[in-house]
Amino acid sequence: LPAQLAQDVRTSGLLPDDLPQPLRSLPMCPLSLSVWHHLLDHHPSFWRSRPAAELDTWLSTPARPRSILVALTELLLAPHAADLSAFRQALATDRELSHRCRVIIGHLDTVRDGQPDTHDLTEPTRRVIDVWNVEHHLERLFNAWGADSDRVAFWRYYKQRIVAVEWYEHRGWLAMGVVQPLISSNTTRRRAEPCIGRSS
Repeated sequence: LPAQLAQDVRTSGLLPDDLPQPLRSLPMCPLSLSVWHHLLDHHPSFWRSRPAAELDTWLSTPARPRSILVALTELLLAPHAADLSAFRQALATDRELSHRCRVIIGHLDTVRDGQPDTHDLTEPTRRVIDVWNVEHHLERLFNAWGADSDRVAFWRYYKQRIVAVEWYEHRGWLAMGVVQPLISSNTTRRRAEPCIGRSS
């Protein structure tokens, strides 16, 4: 039955609100979970072809357990870890990819100042999320800086050396972890930069 229901979902393009009971039951019943996992385990292309808005609808399903979110996050993000440079470039040109990442990461629980909770994700997936966070929050800060074009140009040039960022919403600050030094050296130590700017 889970396989048949999964096939119905794939062929009809149904969204959660359109699914027959008990797939919309609250909380999720074993049958509903089985259909989710069947789609995740046997039909990865189904998820990879979903636009960001549909992924958001699926992930907003009431009582959707975190295990499903983790599995879907791994499925969609981990492959990008094989070439983070290409992923970074794709984020700048592919708005749908950027939106999909924003949706998936946005559904992760947050810890300290809105940082995504990645404790149960694999290391490759965490690296992908770190790259997305750098791109997302740097652009957010650049927009807040407005006319500070020299500083924006500097950090855009060296942003591949930034390995992690944290946005402190209540202060309007961005803290960074960078590979030292930014310009030249024989060492590759990592340190935390207290902040590179304020939004107000």
